[in-house]
Amino acid sequence: MKGTLVRYCDDFVILIASREEAELGLELVKTKMAELHLELNAKKTKIVDMRCGKEGIDFLGFHHRQVMSHRHKRRYALKWPKKAAVNKIKQEIREKLGTRVILKLSLEEVVKLLNPTLRGWVNYFKFGNSSKVFNQIDSYVHERLAIWWSKKHLMGGRRWKTDFTWKKHRESGVLVMNGNVQYWSTL
Repeated sequence: MKGTLVRYCDDFVILIASREEAELGLELVKTKMAELHLELNAKKTKIVDMRCGKEGIDFLGFHHRQVMSHRHKRRYALKWPKKAAVNKIKQEIREKLGTRVILKLSLEEVVKLLNPTLRGWVNYFKFGNSSKVFNQIDSYVHERLAIWWSKKHLMGGRRWKTDFTWKKHRESGVLVMNGNVQYWSTL
């Protein structure tokens, strides 16, 4: 085991009220990590001012930011899937529906291929303020299925207003993300 490099993948966020306290806290963490013969990743370690929605942080696939509530006239910390996570799920959907091999499959088989990916994504990101992102991904899945449908039936374009409508999309059994957001309860 001599000369073995051990890497740790533990991520953490520390929330502190002022910049001075944050800088002190960072030094304390560095000191404690040094005692354990560990060091922080300098590229990933930073102090961010989240007050008044100035900046946000990306952590564990979510983007966290303070946002003003128009109804209650105060700020709340919200989280939603970060852009890289959204791009990754879109890439996966495009890869699953983009090959010519899939044109042989029935709609039911395509839905069985897509649903595990969509279900996993919904189950991870449903705790947060993800409804807008879920709606975007539902629209993207509908578009990609409409393109697949058109190619399968040797037609051009998306044809989602005439052939592969939202009604057909919902009836196909594909998982619809919108409506699956669960908000934390304060009770």
